[in-house]
Amino acid sequence: MKTLTVELPDDVYERAQRRASDRGTSLRQETVDWLARYSDVADEQALAAARTRMQELFRTVKGFRMTPKISREELYERGSLR
Repeated sequence: MKTLTVELPDDVYERAQRRASDRGTSLRQETVDWLARYSDVADEQALAAARTRMQELFRTVKGFRMTPKISREELYERGSLR
């Protein structure tokens, strides 16, 4: 199993967390399910639509970064991953 770390603005995280809670699941599980659906798309037209939705999502997330500002080790040392 792989670990994916994504930096999100607080408001986006809180809205997503609430939505997952309202659906009776966790944000982690919702993310795994979304990525599974995204990666299983075989139809090119559906794949293009999924890519467009993903790009729109990333555009709406101000401050989205693909690389973390600090390392996993630094997070652990701060107690964030304990």
